[in-house]
Amino acid sequence: MTKSRKTVYAFAAVAALASISTQCSAEANEHGPRAENVKIVNTPLPTRDVDNPASQPVQVEAGQAIGQFTGQAVLFTVPAGKRLVVEHFSSEMGIATGTAVDRYLLSIADNPAQPGNASFTHYIPPAYHAACQFCVAGTELWVASQPVRMYVDAGKALAASVSFSTSPGPSAFVFFSVSGYLVDVP
Repeated sequence: MTKSRKTVYAFAAVAALASISTQCSAEANEHGPRAENVKIVNTPLPTRDVDNPASQPVQVEAGQAIGQFTGQAVLFTVPAGKRLVVEHFSSEMGIATGTAVDRYLLSIADNPAQPGNASFTHYIPPAYHAACQFCVAGTELWVASQPVRMYVDAGKALAASVSFSTSPGPSAFVFFSVSGYLVDVP
């Protein structure tokens, strides 16, 4: 492009901008004075984070002496209009030395009165075991702890159980802990 064409284009652009500026000034004068500063006087609207899981937290724990325990413990029954979202499971169990924990089971029971009839189950392996320092002599402590994602609908129960290789002994005990949150379901 030649130098003279560039000059012509530049001159045309400046003329166009001047024309627009003149038209805007004329319109502003036609409609009254132009506001230079705008001050917002209304206060912020109250808000609520409906998706925040912390708004309806659930933390449950169940513990019992298990002796010959083979059943399920109901941890939580979900109220109407809600869904439970489980995020973490942990368990601590003291059983007779020589008995092995096969697995922990975190289940959904469609009928809370029959927690052994599960419609869905997460099988959780034990994380470690060691001699139990605060238990009856001859007892080992077995622990599991891990994040999970599980959804339990209204009217259903969250249940937990454990299976082991032989009798857990007369002074055996178990604690199950679960954390998560409730969400509203229309």
